[in-house]
Amino acid sequence: MFPLKSNVVMKGFPFVIIFLIIINSITYIFFTLHPYGLLYTDYGFIATKLSVPDNVVSLWEKIYPFFTYMFLHADYFHLFINMYFLYVFGKNVELYIGSYKFMLVYLLMGVLAIVFNTFFGGQGGHPIIGSSGALSGIIGLYLVFFPFSKIKTFIFLLIYITIRDIPVLIVIVLFFGIQFFLWLVDHLFAYTIYESNTAYLTHFGGFVSGVVFGLIIKLNRYFIYKNKLNSVE
Repeated sequence: MFPLKSNVVMKGFPFVIIFLIIINSITYIFFTLHPYGLLYTDYGFIATKLSVPDNVVSLWEKIYPFFTYMFLHADYFHLFINMYFLYVFGKNVELYIGSYKFMLVYLLMGVLAIVFNTFFGGQGGHPIIGSSGALSGIIGLYLVFFPFSKIKTFIFLLIYITIRDIPVLIVIVLFFGIQFFLWLVDHLFAYTIYESNTAYLTHFGGFVSGVVFGLIIKLNRYFIYKNKLNSVE
């Protein structure tokens, strides 16, 4: 299953979404053309750094990776998938709450995603990079804001290929169900027959924070932007 577009149509232009896509792409291209050997070690998030004495790793060096990790990507595919999903699910979320609030919530969910990952002991000594934690938060927000929407989805099952409108709840449950299964396999068989370098816990943490923020925002009319739902295709 691969989501193509939402049937929710809203007025406005998603400035922050486009900005995030551009800044993530520029960052990736720049460091691809000008390799920096310690890029992931210095700017990716490494949980074990938090316990290192301040005279070895300064407080500032412990703080900024909470933010910088979400602007780094491992390869073109990693970047493309994250930016694609960000556009599909994030566009309407930004137009629903407004650009400034969207940017603030996006960063907060990225931070909370890595905090969740650290609290539950994921990838302690390995650098974590990528925007998927914040992106998972956006998916959580989308589910709360547009729970009855449908996602036009490309479906490929062996020789069966089709495009169908699927309720967003089913799409998200399947997506995170697969994520949970892969995390479980990784957790049970780590260092034996299978080991993944994907930080699944950041995905779960981001999604949970997105749902919580979504409920808070939806219950507080002040946060909702003047642009309302325009139409449903």
